[in-house]
Amino acid sequence: MTTKNVLIALIMLAVFIWIDKLLSKHHYDVMCLFDPRTYNGERISIDERNLSKNETVYISGLGDFNQSDLETASKEITEVFGFKCEIIDPIKTTLELYSDNTRKLDMEKCESVLRPSNKTIYITNEYFADENVSGISMKNGKLVLASNTCNHLKKTIFHELGHTLGMDHCDNNKCIMGTRNIMTCNDEFCNNCKTKLKLK
Repeated sequence: MTTKNVLIALIMLAVFIWIDKLLSKHHYDVMCLFDPRTYNGERISIDERNLSKNETVYISGLGDFNQSDLETASKEITEVFGFKCEIIDPIKTTLELYSDNTRKLDMEKCESVLRPSNKTIYITNEYFADENVSGISMKNGKLVLASNTCNHLKKTIFHELGHTLGMDHCDNNKCIMGTRNIMTCNDEFCNNCKTKLKLK
């Protein structure tokens, strides 16, 4: 292999890693770029993602949280998505979850440390180090972390849960799946997203 070919291969690898890092912050799976089912704009359905309406969603407090938020989330998720919800024991925060020298949760550290075996939503009153973030979801569809610091807990949970079910961001800023739509969102999914999620 020539030096030129090695250099090209390294550049391609670096670009791939950069794209994966960039897209993962916006809840995309880089592998969808190579999946023909998503090239035409169609998202993989809930059934294709091996997610059943009979699946149990677990809800846990993380660090500082309100029990009433867990109970409300459980009720609303069941009503909207049809999932059975179970509230489980809370998780204490440890230093490994926080951004260095702060008492704010680090998004990447949380993704690395919190690795539930089942679909789990963690609800907290603590802040993220990235002030523009109120929730995160993992690409494997099992972790949702929502902060109630912006008083938009329902929107945050539904938005991130939508991502775990295979949804991208929506162009309709009145839809829960829209981006940066705190002021315009009506706390509901648009009809297009409802259809994709198979919601009533």
